[in-house]
Amino acid sequence: MDKERLFQQLQQQDNAVLLELLDDAYEGMDTNQRRQVFSHLFTRIPPAFIDGNHLLEGIQKFDKDSRAGEYYAPFNVNSKNFMDIPEETEAWFEQLGDFLQDSCRLTEQGEHEQAIACFQNFVSTHWCNGIWRRNCLCR
Repeated sequence: MDKERLFQQLQQQDNAVLLELLDDAYEGMDTNQRRQVFSHLFTRIPPAFIDGNHLLEGIQKFDKDSRAGEYYAPFNVNSKNFMDIPEETEAWFEQLGDFLQDSCRLTEQGEHEQAIACFQNFVSTHWCNGIWRRNCLCR
């Protein structure tokens, strides 16, 4: 694909078309690619207000999906791929990090009880022992 011609055409497009293309590109990327392309921009976005009830619902769904194997990828470790991390594992840790960061933000907002409720999902022995092991490469 001719990059120069492509970018000449892109310069002629309106914002709606460009945002649609960007959305398609984002959806086609894996976690590492998204991080590489968008992290510098994302870090400049001011923190949003966190709705504790909505966050807790998201964490509970994440827990349910994790237990159901939504983030699990079979992985046969050998001497050539022992450093590879499956995309499902990358996505799981990315989501976990976002939830932990948002839970911390609840405390910054003074919503300590909701923050505790969110964190309790992460520190329960069953959750940490079962889900953590299943999503790590230490099988």
